[in-house]
Formats: sequence, C-alpha cells, structure tokens
Amino acid sequence: MVKHEHEFDLIDWIECIFMQWKWIVCTVLIAAVSAGAVSIFFVSPVFKATATLHALDTSTVGLNYADVQLGYALAKEYQQALDMDDVHEGVTRSLSLPYTCEELREMQSAAVVKGTCMIEISVKAKTPEEAAQIANAYAQVGGDYIEQTLGLSRPQLISKARVPEECEGPGVLLFCLGGAAVGLVLACIILAVRMRMKEHRQRKENKIKVCA
Repeated sequence: MVKHEHEFDLIDWIECIFMQWKWIVCTVLIAAVSAGAVSIFFVSPVFKATATLHALDTSTVGLNYADVQLGYALAKEYQQALDMDDVHEGVTRSLSLPYTCEELREMQSAAVVKGTCMIEISVKAKTPEEAAQIANAYAQVGGDYIEQTLGLSRPQLISKARVPEECEGPGVLLFCLGGAAVGLVLACIILAVRMRMKEHRQRKENKIKVCA
C-alpha cells in the first residue's frame, strides 16, 4: 500500500512539473541571468601569461648526458631563485607596480617542466597586458639575478609571454549554465515541497470531515 502511494506521489509530482512549466522556465531564466550578472559585476577576470626559460644554451651542439643532468639541476636551482625577494622587488621596481612582495609571490609561479631543463614562469593578473608584462619582467630580472648575484650561467629565454586572449576560470556562459541548473533544481524542490504541503492539508481536512 505504501509503495502505491509513493508511485502516485511521483506521478503527481511529474504532472505538477508539466503544469507549472512556465513558472519553472521563468525561474531558470532568472537564475541564469543573475549568475551571469554576478560573474560580470562581482567576479574579477584573471588572465594568465607564461614565459619560458631554458637552463642550458640551446644553441650548443652535441650536448652529452652530463650536460643534460647539469641542466636538470640548474633548472631546479633557477626555479628557487625566481622566488627570491630580490627578484620580486626587482620586478616591482622595473615596472613600477603597486604590489607588495607577497602579492607578487601569489600572482607568480615558476615550475620546471617535467623531464626537461625548461622553467615556465606563469603570472596571473587582472588584465592580459599586465600578466604578459610581469611574466616577461620576471624572465629578465630573474636572469639578471641568477647571472650577477648567484654567479651562474644566465638562463636562455626561449619563449616570451604573449598577451592572453582569454581569461582563466569559468566565463560568463558557464556561470549562466550553472545558474540555470541551480534554478531548475530549486524550482523542482519547491514544487515538491508545495505538493507535499498540499497533500498534508488535504489529509488533515479529510480527517476533520470524517470525525465530523
């Protein structure tokens, strides 16, 4: 008996969805537009630009196994050097940036490409031009620091950072789709709750009539 009641509730709920489809569509559209507005006015876009250094002189012909192993070791050391305070401060001075050393450290990341002697310097910023400028500044200032302060061979710049065309993370379209999905789920939940409340009131009224 309980099973049949649950089957009836499910069918009734589906019928309720079809009857209220206009209200559901409006809810979904409002949620999608609201999510899109939030992404435009309250979520700051983030752009990522990457410059690439090489620990060895790529113009050298006939590198042997020892040279490659040295390149691996140098790449890791260069990665650490690019995170030194002197490098961050040098980038700030060269571009007259309004950021502190810690803020730049959060914006920048240097990583050795696995299995290679290359170091990728990535920078995330609010504008694409700034991201590219800062990434290239790190390649220049970092190279100067490695060569002049550490006394090591200067890493070779093999790829300058280009101005990114698209921002990192979800765009307006994904925000709208996510908002629409949330709106659809909420609309269905609200309809289910309203249906349950209506059934509860009907049962209560039927009991009152029977008692009367």
